[in-house]
Amino acid sequence: YTAADANVRIGDLIEYELRLGLQEGTHTNVSVTDTLPTGLQYVEMVSAACFGTPCAAIPVPVVGGQTLTWSLGTVVNPSGSTNDVLVLRYRVRVLNNDVFAQTPVSQTLTNNATLSYTVAGNPVTQPSTASVTVLQPILTVSKSAAPAGGDTVINAGEVITYTVDILNSGAAPAYDMVLVDTLPVGL
Repeated sequence: YTAADANVRIGDLIEYELRLGLQEGTHTNVSVTDTLPTGLQYVEMVSAACFGTPCAAIPVPVVGGQTLTWSLGTVVNPSGSTNDVLVLRYRVRVLNNDVFAQTPVSQTLTNNATLSYTVAGNPVTQPSTASVTVLQPILTVSKSAAPAGGDTVINAGEVITYTVDILNSGAAPAYDMVLVDTLPVGL
């Protein structure tokens, strides 16, 4: 997934970036809750930047089902900072395993995140959302037989040409396909 292509496919990795704008000063009880839509699964943290420099330690979220929670505690944005943004970057995977219905072939998934903190004794909550579109294939298969004699009667030793066509009328490539063709006894 990249900014140039806002579409994802089954198995793709999505890298989310949470940009937490915090004014200069001390913020207490800082936490971020990110509720992933069904069909996405947390994989790993990528990085964390604290007001323009890498954080001393990359915070790892507590994962509970589809909810990721970063409990950051007290966060200080130093006075005179030229960058007032704390950035958390992490990856999720678009699941397979029959999580998505086959149709529609294009489905929008909305990720909801909420920043909560206390500043000067006042609780603050800031929600945000980001959406991606999951594209899926739809495969159909057809098979035809053409006996060498050109008729519907097959004689012993006659060659038969089978043609199997697989058509994808969906919105994404199909990966890891397996075609099984069981020949009748005698062929």
